[in-house]
Amino acid sequence: PLDITQSLSPEVAGLTSIVMPAGLQPTIQGTLQGSLAANFQVNAGYGVYLLIRNFSDPDALDVGTIEALLSNEGLLAEHIRQITACAQSCYQGAAVDGIAIDYRGVDPTFRDQFSLFVEALARNLHTNGASLAVVVPAAEEGTSGAPWNTGAYDWRTIGSAADLVQVRLSNNPADYAPAGPVERMLRWGVGEVSRYKFQIQIPAQSYRQIGTDTPSFVPISFGEAVAGLGDVEIMT
Repeated sequence: PLDITQSLSPEVAGLTSIVMPAGLQPTIQGTLQGSLAANFQVNAGYGVYLLIRNFSDPDALDVGTIEALLSNEGLLAEHIRQITACAQSCYQGAAVDGIAIDYRGVDPTFRDQFSLFVEALARNLHTNGASLAVVVPAAEEGTSGAPWNTGAYDWRTIGSAADLVQVRLSNNPADYAPAGPVERMLRWGVGEVSRYKFQIQIPAQSYRQIGTDTPSFVPISFGEAVAGLGDVEIMT
């Protein structure tokens, strides 16, 4: 996704099939607030899905607003109305191809409510000629014989209603080993969501590992990533 601090260069636009400009967040009243990323265009050869998230900093999620909306039918209906209207006119008064929802950290007790929200939003958007993408966290593998855990996000229901389902994957390279956690999850996942709708979300940034026993990964710049190589000359 493009954050409000980023722009879409012509070179990247030529390689892109879908652009998801970020910057919009829900409010407790069901409305939307924020500013969209700039320098993208509608009808420019790539799809435009406006990305609505419950955070501006992924380390500071606004879970309370989402759960309050899911708990109140009137507020949720207004939120769906606002999102549907946004797809028609939020960007310079022009309609975009769709909406992408990335509501993180929702408690599993809201699983049914979140599914109903996605189904209702998808119906409204489809009626107005727009599509819906939903971003979900990676499923957690249970013990032998136990079902995969998707928390508040019912992959099968979401996959049936939405046009695209994007799964956020781990930043740990070890998870991508053959027959590792990511491969096992994807093999299971295409039984829940049509492979034609199923997408994976992998950061394009470089990461530095911190710790070994329970490692964490923090994003770093390209310059930091290649600093250990010494002086590098790129030949063109």
